[in-house]
Amino acid sequence: MCGGFVGDLLDGVGNVIEDIGDAVGNAVEAVVDNPIGAIVSVGSMALGVPPVWAGALGGAANAASTGGNILEGALTGGAMGYVGVKVGVYRDWETDRKSTRLNSSHRL
Repeated sequence: MCGGFVGDLLDGVGNVIEDIGDAVGNAVEAVVDNPIGAIVSVGSMALGVPPVWAGALGGAANAASTGGNILEGALTGGAMGYVGVKVGVYRDWETDRKSTRLNSSHRL
């Protein structure tokens, strides 16, 4: 594509974006093919179940519906719920931090 450091950097960024796109596409395809895990997870959270437990329930339901290992599905779903919460908390913190910095720079 391009040469040198900048070219390598652009190629690397392009690869990361492509990988993210593939992961999102795979996740959407998995939900379309077997929506039970997503339905159970979202429904559980709507009822007030914490995301880690909702993910575990959704993972177990998904594994049961496909003939997989329910314990493994529950552990994987719970881990995904945990990571999702941590990413959300970090995103909120980063947004608040940037907002605070912008607001404080406009004070007289």
